[in-house]
Amino acid sequence: MTAQITLTPVAIRQGRIVSDRLFNGKEGLKMCYDNIATIIFSHPPIGCIGLTEDQAVAKWSADKVKCYRSNFVNMFYSPAKSDDKKMKSLFKVICHIEDDGTERVKGVFAIGKGVDEMM
Repeated sequence: MTAQITLTPVAIRQGRIVSDRLFNGKEGLKMCYDNIATIIFSHPPIGCIGLTEDQAVAKWSADKVKCYRSNFVNMFYSPAKSDDKKMKSLFKVICHIEDDGTERVKGVFAIGKGVDEMM
């Protein structure tokens, strides 16, 4: 059964896959629906994609999961003269540590001005 996700970027990717299959000989190419971002168009916007920290720990164990947190003043608020007017954006990135030590991003959660466009 095919996922029915009605988002413009998903439709664009589906169209490109069909085109590649028909005209570029990529017969085995398929759409992956695992990492499609979800956005809440609030003020400020909130976005997420992939696994939560708890889901990642349940899947791989705590010693194989590393989380990064960052907050920063995004470009929209950077010209503000006083620090109390500069709203920060917050990001949390969940990574899986593979056997060779490579970290692969498995989830991203964010809140802040412009997050809807970043995701």
